Parts: sequence; C-alpha cells; structure tokens
Amino acid sequence: MSKTIAILATLDTKGDECVYLRDEIERMGARALLIDIGVVGDAAIPCDISNAEVAAKGGTDLSAMRDNPSRETASEVMVRGATDIMLGLIADKKVDGIISLGGTQGTNNCCQVMQALPYGFAKVMLSTMASGDTAGFVGIKDITMMYSVSDILGLNPFFRRILSNAAGAVVGMANAAIEIE
Repeated sequence: MSKTIAILATLDTKGDECVYLRDEIERMGARALLIDIGVVGDAAIPCDISNAEVAAKGGTDLSAMRDNPSRETASEVMVRGATDIMLGLIADKKVDGIISLGGTQGTNNCCQVMQALPYGFAKVMLSTMASGDTAGFVGIKDITMMYSVSDILGLNPFFRRILSNAAGAVVGMANAAIEIE
C-alpha cells in the first residue's frame, strides 16, 4: 500500500522547492500531502491543507494575524494548528511520515510540530540549521535532521539532489517494515 508523506512548509516562499520535493516523493511511489504554514503571503502552489485551515485549527483567523502581524503570535498559532492537524491525520492513519524544509524560523516551527508526533513516526527536517547543535530542534524525539548545505532559495542541480535525497529518506523511513502500535 502506498504511503502518504506530509510536506510541512511555508508555501509562500518555498513553492518551487516543495513542488520538486512532492514530485520526488511521488516518483518514489508515495503520495505527498502539502500543508502550508506560511502567514505572510498566499501559497505559490496549490496545497492540500491551506494556511487558513492551519490558522483556524490553531485558534486564530489568518486575516487577523495578517492585520496585526507578530512573528511570535503567528508561530504559536501555526505550530498549534499544524500539530493538531498532524495528530489527527496520524490517528486516522492518513499519513505515514512528515518532511519539512526551512531556515531558522521554519526549522523552529516545524520541529516543534515534529516533537509532538509519536516516536517511530517518520520525521525528516531539511534545514540550514542542521550543521550545528540541533538539540534545541530535536529535543528527545527521533527527528532526523538533514543539512541543506545551501540556503533554500530556489532550485539548481545541486539542491535538486539534496531534495531528492531528503525525499528518499522520508519515503524509506515510512516504508520501514516494523509497525509501532
């Protein structure tokens, strides 16, 4: 049975990268589910779960956050909403892994979501922050950190390979034969 991998990202700034990542996940035989946690702009690509849906699950209307922008408030709302969505998808057995890509803020937010997910659930964070001390992002959870080597600012042959490797990692982890009940 085909596995489903959630891609958690700010789709207003990481659209091209997420399209490539989605295509690689699907090329490897899994399904991708795009979840937008961006607040500043609208998604550059179609997504499965919009930033407005994530914000609503987090307890705030997206337009209210845009009217009175605060990075601290937006992060808290979007992390809470994305966590709730992911836990629901896991409970309903609709998703088998999660991958995210980001810089400092994206890594912080996405890793907070991943820390709330069960042990053994496939979690990959592709990040510019993965080359140093990642303890603050990983905590005591089984989050796999993968260094992006370069800023996540567009596609080139090198970054396409990095995205493909990350897709392979999360699909492989989701396809692991041992199930945790």
